[in-house]
Amino acid sequence: MSPTCNSLRLVALPVLLLVAGCGESAEADNAAGPVANASDAVASTPAQPSEPGRVVHTIAPAARDHAGLVALLDADAARGRAVMEAASKGSQASRGWRKDWRVTARTSRLIAVAAERVAPTQTDALLRTDAVLWDTRGERPLTAERLFTDPVAAIALIETAFCETLEAERAREHGFDRARSPCPGVEAGHFAWEAVGGDLISRLSMHFPAEALGETGPGYRIAVPVGGELLPLIRTEYRPDFAARE
Repeated sequence: MSPTCNSLRLVALPVLLLVAGCGESAEADNAAGPVANASDAVASTPAQPSEPGRVVHTIAPAARDHAGLVALLDADAARGRAVMEAASKGSQASRGWRKDWRVTARTSRLIAVAAERVAPTQTDALLRTDAVLWDTRGERPLTAERLFTDPVAAIALIETAFCETLEAERAREHGFDRARSPCPGVEAGHFAWEAVGGDLISRLSMHFPAEALGETGPGYRIAVPVGGELLPLIRTEYRPDFAARE
């Protein structure tokens, strides 16, 4: 499969940002823990929905030092309120909208945040992850074109790594025939940058919703290491913030 503008959007924040060149226009820091074999293919527990008719929007304290990042996340909350208000006119009026932003990595230059969300509509009520990689010196989000020397090649490598790991887990869980259905690629979920066992960013984590795979249930949480051919594609000014993890 070939990466598209949709897939390139996922490096910075899938729902909040558009990538340049493709149309750019609760209170805790929960760093990701270690994983076995670089794969967390375990059903994640969805965030609890807020009280009916309410928007719950929290940002971890470590992320609040960056006004531009906070403004970006606050704008996302405003969109969540709009979604909730629209849903209140339909059959999902009893649901609330919730997103709790946590810090998944923090280096001398970059801060990565991610949030699992529950929204009012039937589709969005399923667990998804949104993420931002923020340049604290430039006070801006890192899109694919800002982070990589060759964004298309980088996304292709990331997509291949996710799909290979996902397909192996689906084969283990459901058998070979089930795993033969196509991998939906990075467009089907949102990946977050994470630090594991150190201060540098060393892996990417992504939730694949079950409905995107033609299955039922919470889906799969997959993590893949940063390393191999991907690390050299990161621009030199950002490379010191990443560590290869095999």
